[in-house]
Amino acid sequence: MFAPVFLLCLTSVLYQTSFGFNLTIIHTNDIHAHVEEMNKYAGECKPEESARGQCFGGVARRLTKVNEIRNANPDHTILLDAGDQFQGTLWFNIYKGIEAATFMNKFNYDAMTFGNHEFDNGVSGLLPFLNMSNFPIINCNMDVSNEPDLQGKFNKSIVIEKSGKKIGVIGYLIEETEFLSNPGETVKFNDVKESMRSEITKLKAQGVDIIIGVGHYGYGNDMRLAKEVDGIDVLVGGHTHSFLYKEAGTKGPSVEKSEGPYPTVVTRPDGKPCLVVQVFFAGKYLGRLHVNFDNQGDVTRWSGLPILLDSSVQPGNLITDAMVAYHVKSLGQNGEWTDAAIAVLNSGGIRAPIVQGNITRGDILTVQPFGNNVDIITITGLTLKKMLEHSVAKYSNTDRPGAFLQMSDDSIFEITAKYLSTMDQVMMGDEGRITILTDCSTSSSQRHRASIHFIAVFVTVVTSFNIIMKYS
Repeated sequence: MFAPVFLLCLTSVLYQTSFGFNLTIIHTNDIHAHVEEMNKYAGECKPEESARGQCFGGVARRLTKVNEIRNANPDHTILLDAGDQFQGTLWFNIYKGIEAATFMNKFNYDAMTFGNHEFDNGVSGLLPFLNMSNFPIINCNMDVSNEPDLQGKFNKSIVIEKSGKKIGVIGYLIEETEFLSNPGETVKFNDVKESMRSEITKLKAQGVDIIIGVGHYGYGNDMRLAKEVDGIDVLVGGHTHSFLYKEAGTKGPSVEKSEGPYPTVVTRPDGKPCLVVQVFFAGKYLGRLHVNFDNQGDVTRWSGLPILLDSSVQPGNLITDAMVAYHVKSLGQNGEWTDAAIAVLNSGGIRAPIVQGNITRGDILTVQPFGNNVDIITITGLTLKKMLEHSVAKYSNTDRPGAFLQMSDDSIFEITAKYLSTMDQVMMGDEGRITILTDCSTSSSQRHRASIHFIAVFVTVVTSFNIIMKYS
C-alpha cells in the first residue's frame, strides 16, 4: 500500500530530511493599524492607484499569504508578531486596538510581544485588546507586580511543539518604553539582556534547545543582543521599521533600500550563528525565514526574503471559501462537517479587483457579473487530477488564461517550465488519501510564478480524502 510522503520543494529548503529539523518562521512587526491597502509610501491608496495595481499590504493580502505559506507545511511553520499593532491610522483612532485583536484572531498567531505603542492609551487602553485576543502574548522583561490589571495577561515565554520538537519563544520590549509611551508608574521594564539570559536558562532546563526571541527592540539592539547573549538562535524584531533584504543599499522590490541582509547573521559569544530579521512596517511586506537546525538545536542553514504584498496576492480563494461556507448548512453524511468541502471557480469569472471599504451590490456585480449558478457535484480523484491539469495546461505569466482555477483553502504547488509532466499521477494511499505527485527536479530552472489553491480535506457524499503534496 502506498504510504504518503510529505516532501516540499521550496526555496531550496527540504522540510523532511534525515537530519535535524526545519522550520519556517512567518513574521510581522509594526503593523500600526494598517488594515487597508496603502500606496508605496504607506499612505492612503487611491482608487485609481488600486486599479493600476500600485497599492500594497492590507489585512486581506496578509492573511491570504500567511495561510498559503502555513498550510503548505503546518507542522513546520510558526507565525510571530513583534509588536506595535497599535497607532498609525484612523482604524486605531476609532477602534483603539479592537481592530487589531479582531483581525489578528483570524491569523492564528503562535505568539506576539508588546510594542511600545501598545501602551499609548495607558494600561486601561491595552486591556480591551488583551481581553479579546485569542493568541499568546509574551514578554520577559516587564514587571507588572504593581499592576494587578496586567497580571496573568501574558507570559514571559511560550514553548511551541512542532513535529515533536520543542521551540522556545521569548518576548521582550525596549526598556525606554516608559519614556516612549504611557505605561504609567505601575509598569516597569527590566534590562532586556539579563531578562533574556534568565529565561533562556529556564527553557534550556526544560529540554528546549531551539530558542527564538520575538522583540520590539530595534535592529541595532537586536544585533547587540545576539552578540552578547548565548543561546539565541533567531531574533524576530521590530521597532526601527528596518527593511532588510540583501546586502545594505540593495533596492528591494518596491522603493525601499535595504539596511542590511535578510537574515542578518550575528556570531554569538559561543561562536554559533544567530539570525536577526525584521520586516519594515505597516504590513507592506511579510517576513518568511526558513531555518535548518541540527540535532542539538543549532542553526546550520537558512534562506528567505521579505515578501512584497502587492497586487499579485489575490484573494481569489475568498470567493470559493465563501461558496463552501454558504453550503455548510447542508449537513454532511457520516458525521462530516459538510457534504461539499471543496469549491472551484475559473479565474475568468473574476473580472475586477475590489477596493477595501464599504462594498456595494454594484461592486460585487463588477467583480462577478455573469450570474452563474453554484452546483454541488461528486467527482472522482481522477477527474480532480484532470481539472488541475487543464487549469495549468496553457498558463503563462503574460497570458494568464481564465481557465486557471481558484480553489478553496490554501495548499499550493508551483508550475515548473516542464508544465504537465510535473503532475505525474494521483493515487489512493493509506486511509483513503490522495497524493498528487509533482516533480521538483527543475527547481533551478525558470519557473512560471503561479500557484493553485485547494482545500486540505476533500469531502464528497461518498468518502473523504486528504490532499497531500508530494514533491520528488
